[in-house]
Amino acid sequence: MKIARAALVVLALAACKKPAPLAPQIVEVKLVDKTPRSQPVPMELDALTARAAQAIGQTGGLPVTDGGAACASPKDPCYRLRVELKAERVEEASSGKGVLRATVNAELRGPGRSVVQRGLAEHEYEIAKLGDPAAAWRAHLSRAVADVVGGVGARLKLQSGDGRAIAAAIDGTDEDLRDEAIQIAAERRVAEAVPPLVKRLKSEDHAARDAAIGALGQIGDRRAVKPLTEVARFRDLADLPKVLDALAMIGGDEARAYLEFVASGHDNEEIRELAKQALEHLDRRHARDMTVAR
Repeated sequence: MKIARAALVVLALAACKKPAPLAPQIVEVKLVDKTPRSQPVPMELDALTARAAQAIGQTGGLPVTDGGAACASPKDPCYRLRVELKAERVEEASSGKGVLRATVNAELRGPGRSVVQRGLAEHEYEIAKLGDPAAAWRAHLSRAVADVVGGVGARLKLQSGDGRAIAAAIDGTDEDLRDEAIQIAAERRVAEAVPPLVKRLKSEDHAARDAAIGALGQIGDRRAVKPLTEVARFRDLADLPKVLDALAMIGGDEARAYLEFVASGHDNEEIRELAKQALEHLDRRHARDMTVAR
C-alpha cells in the first residue's frame, strides 16, 4: 500500500506540472479584400495570404505557425497579422494608358504592442502592351503585399534588436523603420544611437530634428550636449525650447553652463524663462540622484 500511495503522489505531481512557456510566434496571417465590387480585379486571396506569410516570416525574425489554439491568454507571445488590400484599375482610352493601384494596410498585433504600416503601390502601363491583365494584377498585388508586410516584419525584428541594429536603422533610408528605431532608442536609452541621432540634428526637416533632440534628451548621453547647443545657436527659435529641455535631462557641467548662459543673456524674455525652468528641472533631478546615491 505504501508503494501504491507513492506512485499516486508521483502521478499527481506530474499532472500538476506547468506546461513549457510558449515561444514567440506568428500564429495567424489573414488577408481581407477591400476592393469595391465595381472593380473587375482578379484577387487570389490564398496566394496573397501565402505571400504575406512568407514576407513576415522572412523579415520578422519569428516563425509563422498554426498555433493559435495554444494562445489562451493575451499575455502569450502570439502575434496575428491582418492585411487589408484594396485594388483599383483605372484606364483612359483617349491616352491609351492605365494604372494598377493597390492600397495595403497591414497590422501585426501581439502582447502589449502593435505594428502598423500602410502603403500605396501604383504601376502605370500602356493598354496595348499590358498583355494578360490577370497576370499583371497578380504580380503587382504580390509585390505590394510583400513590400508592406516586409516593412512590418522589419520593424518587429527591430524591437528586439541590439544597439547596433537600432543605430543602423536610424542611419538608414527607410523612414518607417527609422522612426521606429528613434522611438526604441529613446525608450531604451541606447547609447549606440547617439552618433546617428546627432547627424540628424543637421537635417533641414524640422520634424526630423525635433525627433532627434527628444531622443537625445531621453538617452541622456553627454556626448550630445555640444551638438545640441550648436543646433540651438544656428537654427531658429523653434528648436531652442526643445533643446533646453533635452539639456536639462542630460545634465552635467557643460549643459548647466549653457542653460545659465541662456537664462541670463538671451535677448528673448520667454526663452530666458524657459532656460530658468530647465535649470530648476536639472537641479531637482540632481538632488534626487544625490538622495538615491546616499
